[in-house]
Formats: sequence, structure tokens, C-alpha cells
Amino acid sequence: MVSFKVDSKQEAWIEAVIGRALARGLVFPADRLNATMDLTALVANGCPMDWKGLLDGRDVDFSHDFWGIRAHLDRKTGKLTDFFVPRHARSLRAFERAKQRKGQ
Repeated sequence: MVSFKVDSKQEAWIEAVIGRALARGLVFPADRLNATMDLTALVANGCPMDWKGLLDGRDVDFSHDFWGIRAHLDRKTGKLTDFFVPRHARSLRAFERAKQRKGQ
């Protein structure tokens, strides 16, 4: 069963992401709740996000992650499908930083 348990800091980041998505026309106000639930399920079920990086990032990266999450989230489990990994997933970012430190 999918979890929606996140702390207040995560809730604030998610609301900020939804605000940017609304401002960019990536989500309609009528779909705000569904988009919020998707992002909440994502982080509550094992995909930590670099919210600051996502919010500060380029529009193309923001759109890629936002739409990719919406398209590839299994709403029964809260897990991503089809090997989709958001560009601002924290685990991916940590991997990229470690690779850069090693000079690869």
C-alpha cells in the first residue's frame, strides 16, 4: 500500500514545486491535488529528491522531472516504473557528485 507520510519540510518543498508547475502551466489548478499526491507518494516511498536543485534548475530539467514523475509513478506502490529516474533524485545527484570527485 502506498504511503503519503512526509514531514513538514517535505510538504513545504512539494508545495513550492507545485507552485512552479502551476506558474509554468505544467499542471492545471483542478489537478493540483493529484500532482501533490504524486510528489508526496514519490518521496514517501523511497525516492528522495533534491528539491532545491529542482526548483533552481532549468525549465527543461524541471519539466522532465515533473512530467516524468507524473507519467511513471505507480500510484498503487509510490514507486517509479520503466526505469525512470528524475534528474534531481538525491541518489542520482550523489552518484554524479562522487563520479566528479573521482575525475571520471
